[in-house]
Amino acid sequence: MKRNDLVARSLTLGLAVATAAVTQTSADKKAGISAATVAQITEAAGTKAVEMKAEIVDESGNTLCRLTANAEDLKAGNKLKVLKYDSKTGDYVLVNKTTYKVDKDGNLAMNDLKRASYMVVTAREAETFSKQVLKTVKVETAKKNVTAGKKTKITLDDGLNMANVAKITYKTSRKSVATVNKNGTITTKKAGTVTIRATVTLKNGKTKSVKMTLTVKKAK
Repeated sequence: MKRNDLVARSLTLGLAVATAAVTQTSADKKAGISAATVAQITEAAGTKAVEMKAEIVDESGNTLCRLTANAEDLKAGNKLKVLKYDSKTGDYVLVNKTTYKVDKDGNLAMNDLKRASYMVVTAREAETFSKQVLKTVKVETAKKNVTAGKKTKITLDDGLNMANVAKITYKTSRKSVATVNKNGTITTKKAGTVTIRATVTLKNGKTKSVKMTLTVKKAK
């Protein structure tokens, strides 16, 4: 999800395209958005339908993190997720499994966030984003031939942004034909057909398995 998608998201939800910004001081050096901050922004904008940008700083003025959120999402009881902005790619990426709940007073605590820029999204938006990422989990080559005794590798398609990935595990269906290590490197042993499977776990805990069929030919 690109930065420009924020504008598209605002338009879809009927929000003001213009944004409102505020600096919020956190005495305990923890990230979050207070009800007072939301009130300050919506009052200044003259509406609750506004996209807000909050810079969270400590008492010395050092930036802890930056948060972008729709003020209307910050209602008591709402369950929210975050995506992190990757300045290198311009993409938003998954962060963690955590669901953040707006408390009864309208405050949103996000104590585990590190210094970065984040977008606060609804659980539904986070699920949609996750599904988009999972669609990019594919093998570069679904079928491959190799001679016994040689090494090869199962490689994921480069359409997958690895910043979304927590871990990848590999498994072989027939260790007698070929083995695979933790890096996806395959060592062939004898002639036969084997399935090499890669299971990708995203940073939100969602998983997807993809496979490559390897035909090992007898060495001449």
